Amino acid sequence: MMQQFKFSTMLALAIMLGILFTSCDKEDDATTPDIEEDPMISVADKGSFGSIIVDAEGNTLYFFANDADGASACKDGCLDTWPVYYMENITVSEDLNKADFTNITREDGDKQTTYKGWPLYYFASDESNDDTKGDGVGNVWYVAKPDYSLMVAKQEIDGLEEPSTYLVDASGVSLYYFANDGDNLSNCEGGCLDAWPAFFGGEELILPSVFNANQFDVTPRTDGEDQNSYSLKPLYYYVQDAQRGEVKGHAVPNWEIALL
Repeated sequence: MMQQFKFSTMLALAIMLGILFTSCDKEDDATTPDIEEDPMISVADKGSFGSIIVDAEGNTLYFFANDADGASACKDGCLDTWPVYYMENITVSEDLNKADFTNITREDGDKQTTYKGWPLYYFASDESNDDTKGDGVGNVWYVAKPDYSLMVAKQEIDGLEEPSTYLVDASGVSLYYFANDGDNLSNCEGGCLDAWPAFFGGEELILPSVFNANQFDVTPRTDGEDQNSYSLKPLYYYVQDAQRGEVKGHAVPNWEIALL
């Protein structure tokens, strides 16, 4: 009987200790903070280019001007030189906004990650994560910066020699010139601005490397607002361009796409 009592007592004690340790484990689990993943996309300073969007290993990512409408125009052999960048579950560094990134399905069925609607690519000739050799290639490939004020787009436009290269804002929305304007002088006023809002990206623009800052000016308007000009021509949006890649304003008399 004594041995049975000792065994029962030890068994009860073991059960109590097990419950106690299990409770502690659960409490520890509840109070342990989640460990954040290392960002897959971040920003790196790359010399004269300044801040550039890079992958988890610091490799440079690029935009393609021909992706004016947000779909990738780099196909087949192009992809041998410009492999796509894709991460299913994007995490970003604190200096980027995760909402600016999304994933698209390409025409070939593969996935690709975009930034502000621009599909992202690598350049096969970049040998290290310090390289930015793809910038300026063909005047259509540019390092992916997080803060461009303007970008370059290239696509076929009815009535123009194909394809045409023109100015867009950072999200790929088309910009225009007004034939009735003077040099750094806007003559679009009142109701005209309802259809053709003035573009102003700032006094100091962040530009693709194809441009020089002195090609752009800040034009004071008669309504007291500021407007950017390129080669002395004030820049505008067209309200009927509902999404990036549309160039409906080019068919309007006295208006033309902002060709380079």
